[in-house]
Amino acid sequence: MQNPMTFKKKMIATTVASVMAASFSNVTFAQEDSSVEEVLVTGIKASLTRSMDMKREAVGVVDAINSEDIGKMPDSNLAESLQRITGVSIDRSNGEGSKVTVRGFGSNYNMVTLNGRVMPTNSYDSRAFDFGDLASESVSGLEVFKTSKANIASGGIGATINIKTLRPLDAPGLKASVGLKGTHDASVREGDDVTPEVSGLFSNTFADDTIGIALTGSYQERDSSTTGANNQQWNTRKWSATEAAGFGNAGAVIINAPQDGQLFSTPIDYRFTLGDSERTRTNGQLTLQYQPVERIKATVDYTYSENEWYETRIEQSLWFVNARSFAAFDNETVKTPILFTETITNPKDISFARQIFAGVNENEAAGFNVSVDITDDLNLTLDYNSASATNKPNDPRGSELNASVAANVVKTQTIDWSRDLPTMIVSIDDVNGNNNGVLDGADMTTTAGTHNWQSVDNDLEQVRLDGVWAFNESKLQFGVEQRTNDYLGIQKNDCCALMGDWSGANPALVPDTFWTPRDFTKEYSGYNITGSFAGGMDWDFDEVTNWAASQAAAGTPGFSGFPDGKFQSRAKVTNMRDIEEEIQAAYVQFHMPGAFNGMPYNLLVGLRYEKTDITSSTLFAAPLRIEWTGDDDFNVPLSNITVPMSRTGNYDHLLPNLDFDINVTDDLKARFSASQTIARPTYNLLRADIGCCSVRGYTASQGNPDLEPLESTNVDISAEWYYSDSSYISLGAYFKDTDKFFSEQSIQQTLFDLRDPTKGARAVSATNQLIAEGDPVPNAAEIWDRIMQNVGWTGGPITLLAEPDAPVAVWNVNTPVNNKSAKIHGLEFALQHMFGESGFGVQANYTTVEGDVEFNNNSLDTQFALVGLSDTANLVGFYENNGWQARVAYNWRDKFLDTTNAYNNEPGYTEEYATIDANVSYEFNDNVTISLEGLNLTGQDKRRHGRTEAQLWRIELYEPRYMLGARYSF
Repeated sequence: MQNPMTFKKKMIATTVASVMAASFSNVTFAQEDSSVEEVLVTGIKASLTRSMDMKREAVGVVDAINSEDIGKMPDSNLAESLQRITGVSIDRSNGEGSKVTVRGFGSNYNMVTLNGRVMPTNSYDSRAFDFGDLASESVSGLEVFKTSKANIASGGIGATINIKTLRPLDAPGLKASVGLKGTHDASVREGDDVTPEVSGLFSNTFADDTIGIALTGSYQERDSSTTGANNQQWNTRKWSATEAAGFGNAGAVIINAPQDGQLFSTPIDYRFTLGDSERTRTNGQLTLQYQPVERIKATVDYTYSENEWYETRIEQSLWFVNARSFAAFDNETVKTPILFTETITNPKDISFARQIFAGVNENEAAGFNVSVDITDDLNLTLDYNSASATNKPNDPRGSELNASVAANVVKTQTIDWSRDLPTMIVSIDDVNGNNNGVLDGADMTTTAGTHNWQSVDNDLEQVRLDGVWAFNESKLQFGVEQRTNDYLGIQKNDCCALMGDWSGANPALVPDTFWTPRDFTKEYSGYNITGSFAGGMDWDFDEVTNWAASQAAAGTPGFSGFPDGKFQSRAKVTNMRDIEEEIQAAYVQFHMPGAFNGMPYNLLVGLRYEKTDITSSTLFAAPLRIEWTGDDDFNVPLSNITVPMSRTGNYDHLLPNLDFDINVTDDLKARFSASQTIARPTYNLLRADIGCCSVRGYTASQGNPDLEPLESTNVDISAEWYYSDSSYISLGAYFKDTDKFFSEQSIQQTLFDLRDPTKGARAVSATNQLIAEGDPVPNAAEIWDRIMQNVGWTGGPITLLAEPDAPVAVWNVNTPVNNKSAKIHGLEFALQHMFGESGFGVQANYTTVEGDVEFNNNSLDTQFALVGLSDTANLVGFYENNGWQARVAYNWRDKFLDTTNAYNNEPGYTEEYATIDANVSYEFNDNVTISLEGLNLTGQDKRRHGRTEAQLWRIELYEPRYMLGARYSF
């Protein structure tokens, strides 16, 4: 597979390495006298014991994952490591862990830090951090703070997740390792069967351990393929005599029809999708430390990551035209026509669109930290952080390209929605092509294409001064912080490059040599799609779009929209969002240990004050007019001149926290925590511009920079029994009372003096004619047809503009507001047990998540509901002895609502799924280790549905990945 990616070589990124164990101050050393060499305790048991000790000693609810050994996290992906933690679940992208949800709060509502420093995001319109950008080999540990503290930056209602990397002075001496790994992804159709990964580490100290340097890095290539099916939209409405009359062709057979007033849903399309992608990820970190005297330590570090991807995708799709000749409904409360056939008078199209998705994420963070013990009891630490995150197209033509081709040959189309993967059955009538009864190259035409170019530049600067004053075994922590976060998102969208218009070019015009037969159905092993259409077509994106560009240049009718003669996004910016947040914070926190009736306790009380000022600026292309091009087809061309707009907002918060734990016995600890936390609005909600316009329904949207964050009052109660050195059981309950959720409020208003082409004299005349002929309430399609009749239209493209007397269009403008609240609660159970000295052990956890706001599938009203709420469970068995290490991990997540605001308020649910991962390694000696890993061994797929399981939104077929590696440590 060809890849136009060019790698940006960076000196630090080309050094291969991996990272040492998490916090080397927690590593156990065996030392009898000064001449005895330090021995690093490693392995699964040592790692789990360190994590358990961190949980036990922490004030508040903290879970952690530590590296087993130099550069060896328990999973090849950080998100997949995090899902092992109680209460944490993940979202996957291309079968790989990407973003995390904690206790029901998704990635937008969790704060991610690197060594305690806030990380910017490169997600468009979102605050989500993509863990897929960071290799696990460059990370030594992960901490998940489920309860808030005053000295932790706000923004994580679910949790604050801290990524830890190596500090060389914490582990004096020479440490070095290098690892090689080969990855086989069983899904690959195009690309290499085995792709390489190399990682390494160098760490050393000098001048009596007063100077330290550490260099880590990794480089990974991965080829993979995706196989799936989806429907873009479900429309739900009430059954009535009018719906029954318009549901299909005259005389249509309808079985088990809905009752009058009952809800039913219909799809607008169905498509098979096949994709092939390649990804290259480069990570590196350089850390320098200097400790001239015991009281002063200075650290300078630089972290870099780059993640490039390039995916080509092809679809075989059918659009439905309400020409049903047969339909059979199911028996659900919201009914679905689980089997239907459409019979078309004039053959319609089957489409074989191709897409290209190409992007590159880049993250850089440079920091300086100096810690000074002013006295034996007072420490001051100054920390500076300058970080950036970018997301840019990885193809010169844009970040998302779509070109559509089709064959107008479909006489009947039948879909069976009752199956997990619905069938797609068609009969062919190629009277519009070569009329030989089969789909071949002579029937194919080009239609149209769209382009999307988007980028993100997120720059963050953070300065902190922290102090700790110790007295009488207590500690007073205090500090101030200044943080500036500047987010710039840019879009260049184009619709459309016409390649014969939506009806397609004349088949005789398009060379037959462009098309290659392809049977899409061969890719869906494990699913019964017998009878699905197997006569699809494949084609080369560049060959066809370059030909279409040449037709546009030659002035061929129906071909236009190729800037500079190329299939690419136009140069002008259609939308720019520049959102700057100035955050000032101060905190004080008091930690007092003590004892009550002989039971040791810890009390931590803190208060954080934050003030945030927001300036939201934009440049966007204003709409020029509304063009009516079909009964329900509209186009709103945009001006070449961008319009500036700027708005501001501000808010401040006092955020208290209280943590208390007590050792009821030497082995039993009880905890209570209470806090208030916030989560800031996503960037799309803070934009200053007006998103205009979706002409279907005359809807528009605008942001609200004066939105306030979500506010949550949190309570945790838990107990932990540490019944042996490396074993424990914990049980906890948590409660979150969250206010100021975001929802949309619709306001009717006029925009940009846009006149309505569906109204005016000609529309009035057509409507009156239809009424006089006995049609009391003509619909838009009927009015369009009559207007076409009145103007003497004989076929071909046509555009109707608003008449001089037409009224200004009235839009429903949706604006986000803070007006919803919800309560979330749940239980967390965790177990870690070592079976004596046998080498065997087990981990298990289960989390419940419940909320008081659920989506009502039986209602058409606009609803607010919490997404992401689901129970999760993990079960891990492991063995470690005589140089062998083995681990098998089972991860399960229950069904959850994943969206409520897309596609006309239609809900989306991700169905229950479970994955099994395993790895085994053998240490030949102190230097050499080989390993074998397998991810998603059962090939668990991901399926999403609408109001019922029959309403498929999307299914993605995943395959296992296998990795064979070796590591040499010095």
